Amino acid sequence: MTESEGSPLLKGSTERSAFISYSWTSEQHREWVLKLAERLVNHGVYVVLDRWQLKPGQDKYAFMERMVTDPDIRKVLIICDRRYQENADKRKGGVGDETLLITSEVYGRVNQEKFIPIVVERDENGDPYMPRYLAARMFIDMSIPAKFEDKYQELLRNLYDVPETAPPPLGEPPAYIAGEEVSTPKAASIVAAAPARTITEQEIANFITNFFEPLLVDLDDFRFKPIPDEPYDDTITRLIEQMGPLKDAFVAMAKRLSQSELRQADLDRLHDYLEKVAQFQFRPFNVPEYREIDWDNYRFICYELVLYLIATLLDQGKHADVAALVRSTYFYDSNTVRQTHTGIDLFNHYIGSLDGMRNSRLGLRRVSVTADMIKERAEGTGISFDSLLSTDLLLHYLTFLQVDAKVDLWQSRIWFPYLSPYATYYESIPILQKLVSARHFERVKVLFSVDTPNQLRQIIEQAAEEKSRYYEGNIGFQFAIPRLTDAVPLDQLASVP
Repeated sequence: MTESEGSPLLKGSTERSAFISYSWTSEQHREWVLKLAERLVNHGVYVVLDRWQLKPGQDKYAFMERMVTDPDIRKVLIICDRRYQENADKRKGGVGDETLLITSEVYGRVNQEKFIPIVVERDENGDPYMPRYLAARMFIDMSIPAKFEDKYQELLRNLYDVPETAPPPLGEPPAYIAGEEVSTPKAASIVAAAPARTITEQEIANFITNFFEPLLVDLDDFRFKPIPDEPYDDTITRLIEQMGPLKDAFVAMAKRLSQSELRQADLDRLHDYLEKVAQFQFRPFNVPEYREIDWDNYRFICYELVLYLIATLLDQGKHADVAALVRSTYFYDSNTVRQTHTGIDLFNHYIGSLDGMRNSRLGLRRVSVTADMIKERAEGTGISFDSLLSTDLLLHYLTFLQVDAKVDLWQSRIWFPYLSPYATYYESIPILQKLVSARHFERVKVLFSVDTPNQLRQIIEQAAEEKSRYYEGNIGFQFAIPRLTDAVPLDQLASVP
């Protein structure tokens, strides 16, 4: 089978046409452009290239003007390297002439989708070389040879108007937009329908699946949409409030799950669904324009749900299950990279619309608006806020011990305890204070991946020395997170029965 026979994109069509604008930077660069043009022609795109169509004696400026303004030329591919950027910004040479023509069209009457910047070179800081007038436009990045084929397919899809992901059918507005009262989440009915007795091993897998599948549908109803004349942070706050029933359903599920014996297959299933929930914190790949805070309601509830899940498991003494979840690797599609990975910190993000925007706009002067909201929402859940606070700090300490201080950006892999402003006393972390008991140590040592008190003492002291700078600046002053060496009675570990 030939390449063109293997893809529906590659059927020849003279309706697809493109003019290539580039700088004669070097003979090597000219050959690169030529090969790109030849390949596009082989894949059914009618390409206009100066080396092919501009003949001796022709008016070069008139030729360029026609290529830029002619409606029969559907696309203009702008090959951006350092030389092109310099000539465009200085209006120098042929590129400068084309820039004068293109800028008037970009800001004028021509369809904005006609001009496609293609980046083929970046500066020493990794920033793309692009003319100033194109700086705000989406571009196709062909500067990395290893990713050229993927980006070529992206270009081809653009030329053929065949998006990689088709938009879903138009649905109904979610309840919070329509001003309607939120109905009972679908996931809640699964918990309500579960047998009152302890769920058996054979039932656990179905229980997890049957809960999370409708939960994912429920979550999708709360994607942020700006509301005219409503402050951004008000919309996010209202979304979080509307998601309260989802939190309640999740807490009920976690309580039922914590009362059962989870096999490795059950933990794997739970882990995989948590990954799917975490994915709501990042943009869908069919959303080209976004702000980081567009998914803050999901970042809030992901942080909240994991606190409840871990707190509930700890309450039932499921320390091995907690250790498995905390030490797991979680995969996700970030806003820019597909299938990257991290640890449990995936569920622990700064929520700028609350702790930055809302805190400032309303003059609240709070250390963490996120912490305040979680405290308010804990009432009536059957899980005390003190338990959530202890869980938050424990996750911080466990990841503090776990992360390798020799890797880049290791600080970002440590769970940040946003609830810590409420931690007045070290005794608010009973699971650590009780380490004076040998019996308690044996029960919880799996959390720290140690076998003896001396091993625990050594890894805590080593981490405190290697990562001492973590608590410098505002983290130490505003949040006043208790140091691990203070929170754990190192001199008395397992000293009493």
